Amino acid sequence: MVRRETEDETKNECLAATVEPKTKGKTLVFLQENAWSIYNNTLDNWNLIDTCNPDVIIGTESLLSEEISNADVFRGDYTNSRRDRHSRGGGGMFICVKNYTTCAQLWVVEVH
Repeated sequence: MVRRETEDETKNECLAATVEPKTKGKTLVFLQENAWSIYNNTLDNWNLIDTCNPDVIIGTESLLSEEISNADVFRGDYTNSRRDRHSRGGGGMFICVKNYTTCAQLWVVEVH
């Protein structure tokens, strides 16, 4: 794999998270969801987050496009990374990590 600093259609996304001392000894809580158009279900999604209080959220079927900003669908207490599908209907994914967890987004190219 080759590390890249920017995104394009040929690259895959990785999100690396490092748990800060604030969370040491705490169980890291993950929420995996099929969001099925998070833009149309933003309030339901925020209610789910309030109920579960996850440290990391992994969502599929986000159905987002470049015209929809992160501020339109994601909360400010999470660092957000998303991959929108630019072709065909459906698809897209996102990862949200609580702000107290240090994370970095890496773009990589798979070498075959």
